[in-house]
Amino acid sequence: MKRTLWWTLSLIFMATPVLAQEEGAALPPPAAGLPPALPGVPAPSTSGPAFDAAGEPLPPLDGAAPLPEVTPYDPPGPIFEPWEDADTQTVMAARGGMGVCRAATMPLRLIPNIGLLLSMGLEWACIVPAAVSVDSVQRAHGTRKSFLWEALVSMMVMKVWRDAMDLPVLLNLVALTTGVTLATVGAVVIAGLAALAALLASWSLPGNVRTWLPFALSAAPTVVGGAVTYSALVFVLLAILKDSVGEWLFSTTYKGLSGSYARPGAQWEDQRRGFPRPKLNVLERAWLLATVAAGTQPGFSLWHFVPLVGPGVKAYRRSVAMKEMVRRVSRDDLRDTRDPLADFDVVDFVIVTLCAVEGAVGVLSHAALFLSMVLFTVGFAGVLVQAFPPTRNVVVAGATATAGATATASGVVALFLLVLRDAPGALLPFAVPTAYGLWPPAGFFPDRE
Repeated sequence: MKRTLWWTLSLIFMATPVLAQEEGAALPPPAAGLPPALPGVPAPSTSGPAFDAAGEPLPPLDGAAPLPEVTPYDPPGPIFEPWEDADTQTVMAARGGMGVCRAATMPLRLIPNIGLLLSMGLEWACIVPAAVSVDSVQRAHGTRKSFLWEALVSMMVMKVWRDAMDLPVLLNLVALTTGVTLATVGAVVIAGLAALAALLASWSLPGNVRTWLPFALSAAPTVVGGAVTYSALVFVLLAILKDSVGEWLFSTTYKGLSGSYARPGAQWEDQRRGFPRPKLNVLERAWLLATVAAGTQPGFSLWHFVPLVGPGVKAYRRSVAMKEMVRRVSRDDLRDTRDPLADFDVVDFVIVTLCAVEGAVGVLSHAALFLSMVLFTVGFAGVLVQAFPPTRNVVVAGATATAGATATASGVVALFLLVLRDAPGALLPFAVPTAYGLWPPAGFFPDRE
């Protein structure tokens, strides 16, 4: 039964006419590159539509449209302008971050000894925000890639060095305070004994006392004047070493730890994910402008080390550099549309005034220190002259004592001015942001780009 059904179906299939093919019509020619058409089966079309498994039409075989070219990934462009001096500005950001805390603790430094120690400790609070500033400058305007810890380590290296330079100043001030106190008390005791002896004996003193008393009275102020002058010189030299070597240590450490971006566009992507990024809120604006004011310094020049003239030249060049930097930050970071010639009058006035005061105080401190050195030299020469008994008399002793006492007073004034010289600079991180304006045009906490 099954075999009979199979033969019946086979005969029906062979006898079935070809669909859509008229009887007696010629078969279509085979397409190029295809096998000949079988009888009763149409040849594949090279121009008609074909369909895939999903029912979507496929392109024809002959003259088919080329596949679209795959374009490589093109990341969006940068949102910050690159800076040629980004490495220099990174160092200035580190210096400015530390300078903000130093400025905030400036009143403590006016307290002898303990105030300096407290200020050194409180400056560590600025390590983290200063590292964020360093990282953001490179991400936005430089070429180095870091993960914040590189900036933190570099800031800590610089801070340790700065504390190492502040410690001798602290110890020197402690020793100076103790020495001056003891010398003053000793001079008063000697003078009191001399006066008492003169009243009791009407200067009928033994020969040795009459010989050595003028020498002792004149030498004491000279010794004190020399100690004060030496302390002022140490203060100046350590300040230079603290800043210059500290910045070099930071720059060398940061360059050694940080890397570079491996592929194009990676930095632009980090700019859109990093912190902070436009638009800055009021706190970020204040910190940015404060670090610019505290950290901006002029480039190296030998004129800065010329006595008397150097502080004035450096203060003038600093004001010029700071005004240019405030305009650059306003344009590239704050995105404020201000006229560089007309909209910065108040900021420029604040910068020029405070820098001028800083330069003037620096010049006066150099003048007082120079006068103290000259007077100490005169007093020391008088002490040497009195070392020989024939020239040991009241006139030479009086001149020597006067020179020593004046050297002491001039040295104390120089030390006070050297400390006070930082006061105008301590006002800059607060005065410049206030003069510029803290309120963001887009609101207190605007949306990020």
